[in-house]
Amino acid sequence: MTDLATVTPFESPYSESYPAPSSSFEKRPRRGPGSYNRSLSPQERRDEQRRTLVDASAHFFARDGYVNASVASILDASGLSRGTFYRHFHDLRQAFFAVQEDAALVLFQKLEAAFHSTSNPADKLRACIRSYLELCAEFGDLSRVLHRESMSSGESALLRRKNIQRVADLFRDGLELAARTGLVRRVPDELTVLGVIGAIEAVALRYLEEERENDVLEALDPLVRLGLRAFA
Repeated sequence: MTDLATVTPFESPYSESYPAPSSSFEKRPRRGPGSYNRSLSPQERRDEQRRTLVDASAHFFARDGYVNASVASILDASGLSRGTFYRHFHDLRQAFFAVQEDAALVLFQKLEAAFHSTSNPADKLRACIRSYLELCAEFGDLSRVLHRESMSSGESALLRRKNIQRVADLFRDGLELAARTGLVRRVPDELTVLGVIGAIEAVALRYLEEERENDVLEALDPLVRLGLRAFA
């Protein structure tokens, strides 16, 4: 039987270079009444407005934290009116939660795509970890919000637990495949899976808090080795 811990992680077909993090938000010019892209449908305009507000919110929440952010600063950066803000969100807290939801959705979509991009269980692990680290590097602001502020109580904490469980279920699917193909003797218990996820997140968080997301992919190989040994 092949031991999962002895499997050599596959060489990624992608370059080891990766995008610069989104450490800043480009301020939009103030829009006057009726100044919008008339080629867009009403729904497309609403979607564009929401995306702009969420991006601006992510920047200020990540830079200043929730306590020091304000609707006024988000409006100034987004170039949108107060009325537009309140058509999308009841208050600052709802805008904050929208940032977390969007970031969580993007994260899981990338992990799921990475998981299904290859058939080998060891390759799936590496692809998922790489995808997560690349997302942290590319979207530093959103990643900082998702990690730094999601430790609070209430709906943010519930969202965090839901997201971790979705990732754990994805990992478990890979481990069940590994067990069926003889790469592991048995599927590890839930605590082991959650422990590996927690370790990956903790390493990424260190880079994010130090604003070193440009360097986060240097942690890829050590994290892959950790996962392979834990799951073997």
